[in-house]
Amino acid sequence: MKKFLYMFALVFLLVACDDDDSFVSPNSDSPEEQSSSGKSTDGKSSGGKSSSEKSTANSSSSRSSSNRYAEDCKGQPDYVLCDARDGQLYRTFEYASQVWMAENLNYAMEGSFCYDDQDSNCVKYGRLYLWDVVNDACPEGWHLPYEYEYEELFEAVGGMGTAAMMLKSDTGWYISKDDKGYGGKGIYSFSVLPAGHRQKEGWRGYYEETFDAFLWMTAEFDDGKTRSVVFTYDRKEPYFRHTDKERSVEEANSIRCIRGALEKITPIEPSGETGTVTDSRDGQTYKTVKIGDQVWMAENLNYDYNEGSAISVCNDSIDADCKKFGRFYTWSAAVDSAGLFGPEGIGCGDSAWCELPRNFRGICPEGWHLPDSLDYDELIHSMGGTFMASKAMKSIEGWKECDDPQSVVSNGTDKYGFNALPAGYIYTDGRAVSVGVYSVFWTSSPSYKGPWAVGLWLTNCSKGYLTGFSTDRDALNVRCLKN
Repeated sequence: MKKFLYMFALVFLLVACDDDDSFVSPNSDSPEEQSSSGKSTDGKSSGGKSSSEKSTANSSSSRSSSNRYAEDCKGQPDYVLCDARDGQLYRTFEYASQVWMAENLNYAMEGSFCYDDQDSNCVKYGRLYLWDVVNDACPEGWHLPYEYEYEELFEAVGGMGTAAMMLKSDTGWYISKDDKGYGGKGIYSFSVLPAGHRQKEGWRGYYEETFDAFLWMTAEFDDGKTRSVVFTYDRKEPYFRHTDKERSVEEANSIRCIRGALEKITPIEPSGETGTVTDSRDGQTYKTVKIGDQVWMAENLNYDYNEGSAISVCNDSIDADCKKFGRFYTWSAAVDSAGLFGPEGIGCGDSAWCELPRNFRGICPEGWHLPDSLDYDELIHSMGGTFMASKAMKSIEGWKECDDPQSVVSNGTDKYGFNALPAGYIYTDGRAVSVGVYSVFWTSSPSYKGPWAVGLWLTNCSKGYLTGFSTDRDALNVRCLKN
């Protein structure tokens, strides 16, 4: 199983080459150097070009064959990406085990476009690619990133809540008349540019330049949706976008490649290791299960927490004692906003947006913690990715039949003993919602929308996914993870 590595320091390595097409640090103080580098004098990336005069099209290159490019690339250092297909050089960005392109891909191929069909925009932004070609777009030894690889990157630069500010370029982003706009801080040299994107021909065409950046992600399974991560001018945080293929078949977005072969996500076998944990606060005992390197509660938490507006409730209509579904918590209760078990969550929730540390206890028993989105990512990865995990996590009974035969339908297999029940969720006025249809669990991660937080969502009709929920309206279940 992939080990998830997290660091909060990033190393950006740059190099200068000797020939006429030399690669020059975009952080150089010399205007002469900057004019021919990956970052132009106005601070905008040239999309991987080593000089602004270099053509974006393979056919117009002065080099006559791909063999020549391959030979030239042999002389480049490991921390410069030289694309052997066309000889283009790209800045790279490294942290822990990840090495990213620090510029948008600019390899000319069928199904790729320059913004507004202007070659100069390929020099400025790199190319925009159709979904149908994205899996063949990256150079050899690099791949289109998974969603979890972007999440690891966001965690490394301080969390989802401010990742866009950390990773966007420090120039080129629109700022409205009321100064609403969040360009990059220039701290990290990942330099996401507001390249916009291309939509269905005859609809909007090219749009959103200076406002947005859309970057394709790979999909570990085919559920009829495309995947991208979006950076916008007016948000400090990026967000993930899953769109029906029918809507995005002619959409073209940018690409950032990550080094390494595309990993095939293979589910681990169930460990068979089960146990119990007793909550010393109220004496309740819960089943536990080991999945990969993690030990989870195999039942929903049922600790009664009611402190001001931080409340927990039962589904009184079918589960008055909370023995079946456990309790449902507002996020302010889930993160212990009253500070009964630690100071980190004080004041969070109830319209207050907070960034919490990893392994944050929250409402959980001593020695356990409220999982964050990365903890759930690791769980889902262990089960073979979101498509397979949805069935494997769900209980074997209680789910209503799905009316879409193309979806992951109805009951699960409970392959690993996680036993996610279709408990639905509860509004704080006591109304139970969608019993038999949803199973939803809080994380300790804030969402890109404040004041929202991320919850893991399982349904009777589709794969599981992480998405935002209102912190002061919805009451969700909690599963705790052993430290």
